[in-house]
Amino acid sequence: SVSAGETIVFEWMVEDESPIEWSWILTGSASGLVSPDWCGQGIFAEPVTSVATSGSAITTSTYQVECAIPANAVNGEYFVELNAVDVFGNYAIPQRIVLMVENGVSMDRNPPIFAPMALTRSVTAGETAVFEWAVEDESPIDVSWMFIGGAPGWITDWCGFDILATPIASVSSSSAISSTTFQVACAIPANAVNGEYFVEIHAADVFGNYATPQRIVLMVENGSSDDDAPVISELAASATVVSTSDPLTISWRLDDETGISGTGVWMAKDGYWFADPAGRGSYAMYTSPEGVVIPDVSGSGVAMRYTQQIVWNPHAVPGRYTVWLSVRDTLGNRQFVQTDVVIEIR
Repeated sequence: SVSAGETIVFEWMVEDESPIEWSWILTGSASGLVSPDWCGQGIFAEPVTSVATSGSAITTSTYQVECAIPANAVNGEYFVELNAVDVFGNYAIPQRIVLMVENGVSMDRNPPIFAPMALTRSVTAGETAVFEWAVEDESPIDVSWMFIGGAPGWITDWCGFDILATPIASVSSSSAISSTTFQVACAIPANAVNGEYFVEIHAADVFGNYATPQRIVLMVENGSSDDDAPVISELAASATVVSTSDPLTISWRLDDETGISGTGVWMAKDGYWFADPAGRGSYAMYTSPEGVVIPDVSGSGVAMRYTQQIVWNPHAVPGRYTVWLSVRDTLGNRQFVQTDVVIEIR
């Protein structure tokens, strides 16, 4: 038996007629191997002594491992599995020792709960918004994080994607429930598009229980009014019937109020299959699109004409392939469009 929070020393002997190459331990429980922050997994033991038995060829080697049991280890039964191998690659039959942990924490199967919070928040584009929330649980909270999303999808270029929160305070109550406060500081771009977004908050305790995600409505103000993805026009293919060895060029025009940051063509067999279901990858190899600025005659934004070369992979089979087009502007407005252009491979 061992008390949570103390350091225990495991010591054992291995006998063999050949030198022992090494010996090591694993720690686990009925639910599997325990976290490596106990004393590691597959941790090699230090040889302490080696004694030859008088009148025989047997040598006894003593090994030792020091293991710090975390103060928040769960009470209950564990095992320590001893392993050894000699210099000829012969493995010993593993030996398991029952280890009872006491004075730790009781198993918690209940998920954390978010404390009541304001469910609507307004921020000004260009400012650093600080998000703060509290998570309550009878066990320590292992991690909390958040995502930001909106009309274009997940917002990844403001402050990252899956944004880890920093714990800034923890308070325990007489009811054994503790409350941990987390915080994230996120710089909202000055040109963030005005409108409604959401912040989705997550948390998990040390037992792997996940809180029900909490969403907060986030209103962005005083930013950009451009909330439209680039407009696609003049989409054309150099040929609509090809063989896999024929060159194929797709061309299109994009117009946007603010600026264009990315675009590209994708080929989908029968409308939706972008890759071979047998696992051989995409049907086409995609070169980077080449863009040329179209002189602005209206003064209302940016216009670009793009071309992209499509090279078919050897596993592209005969059939009909639909052209899909991804577009994104400099503000993050984006869309992925299934077009009416279809290429047939014969």
